Amino acid sequence: MENMQYAEDLVRESLLFRGFTNTLLAFEAELGTDVGKEFQVDKLLELIFSMYIPGFQADNLVGLLNFFKQLFSPSTSETVLVATLSKLEISILRCYIVHAIRSGKRDKVIDLFNMFGNDLLQKGQEWTPWFAIPYAKNPSSDPEFCIYFTKAWYEALQLSVRNFFNEIFNYSYILLTLLKISIEKNNVNRLKKEVKQLNVKLAELQVLLEEKDTQLSLTRSHAKSTIDSSRRQSESSTLSVGVPEEHNLKMRDVQGRVAKTPPVGSAELVQDWLVTGKSKEVLECSTSKSIHESSLISSYTGDGHGDGSSEVVYDSLHDSNEKFL
Repeated sequence: MENMQYAEDLVRESLLFRGFTNTLLAFEAELGTDVGKEFQVDKLLELIFSMYIPGFQADNLVGLLNFFKQLFSPSTSETVLVATLSKLEISILRCYIVHAIRSGKRDKVIDLFNMFGNDLLQKGQEWTPWFAIPYAKNPSSDPEFCIYFTKAWYEALQLSVRNFFNEIFNYSYILLTLLKISIEKNNVNRLKKEVKQLNVKLAELQVLLEEKDTQLSLTRSHAKSTIDSSRRQSESSTLSVGVPEEHNLKMRDVQGRVAKTPPVGSAELVQDWLVTGKSKEVLECSTSKSIHESSLISSYTGDGHGDGSSEVVYDSLHDSNEKFL
C-alpha cells in the first residue's frame, strides 16, 4: 500500500508539472472509485474488448499489446509468458478484424494491414490468408475463418486474456515501474540506516581495539621489565657465587707455590723467583707466608718456644723484599 501511494504521488507530480489539470481531475475521480487499491483485470478487459476493438482504435490496441511485451525481461523464466502473450496478441488482432467485418468496416481491416502488415508477416506465415479476408464475400462461412466468428471462441479469448493478466500482475511477474521506484527508494533508505549502524559499530570496535592495543603494550612492557629484572638477579647471583670460588682457587695456588718456596735464608733464590714474572700480589702473599712459616720453624722447638735467631732471619728476608718492591 505504501508503494502504491508513492506511485500515485509520482503521477500527480507528473500531471501537475505538465499542466494536465483536467487529466489530474479525472485521475483523482478514478482514484475515488478504486476500492480494492490493486490491479483490476476487469478494467483492462473493458479497455480492450469494450473500447479499443469496438471503437476501431487499432493504434491504441497495438500500442497496448507492445507495452505489455516490453514489461517482460528476456530471462529464461519469462520465456513462456512472452510466448503466451504473443499468441494472445494474434488472437486479439484477429478479434479486431472479425469485429470490423461483422460491422461492415472492411476499410478498417485494410487500414490495419497497411499500418502493421509488414510486422504481422514477419511474425509468421499464418497471417498470409488473413490479407484476403477484406475481399472475401462471406468469410464467416470460409473454413479458414469460420471458427473466429463463433461466440465460443470469443468467450474463450476473453477468459484466456483475463487469466493471463491475473497471472502476471497478481503474482508479481510484472512490477510497475513506479512501484519499482518506490521499492528502490525504500531499499536505499534501509541500506543507509544499516550503513549508519555499521559505522557506529565500527567506531566502537576501533575504540575497543585501541584499548586492547594499549593493554597489550603495557603487558609486554611489564613482562620485559620482569624478564630483565630476573636476568639481572641471576647474573648477580652467579657473580656472588663465582668470586669466592675463584678466590679459593687463587689461595690454593698460592699455598702450593709457598710449599715449593726455597728454604728460609736463601735470599738469592727468593729474588730469582721474583724475577720469573709472577704478579706482585702472588709474590707478596707467597713471600709473607714463606717468611711466616720459616719463622715458626726456626723460632719454635718442641716445647713451642724459640730463640732470638728467628728474628734475624725474618728481618733479613723482609729487608730484601722491601728493596725489591
